[in-house]
Amino acid sequence: MLLWLTEALSQYFSALTVFQYLTVRGIFGVLTALLISLLIGR
Repeated sequence: MLLWLTEALSQYFSALTVFQYLTVRGIFGVLTALLISLLIGR
């Protein structure tokens, strides 16, 4: 859903086209998982 939103908004904000790269989405996925594990874990 977020990918669809960034694709729709990339017409207005050209900086959002960076989210179409798989590596960028992978990095953000890893960082999100790390943040969640740090918040939930001890």
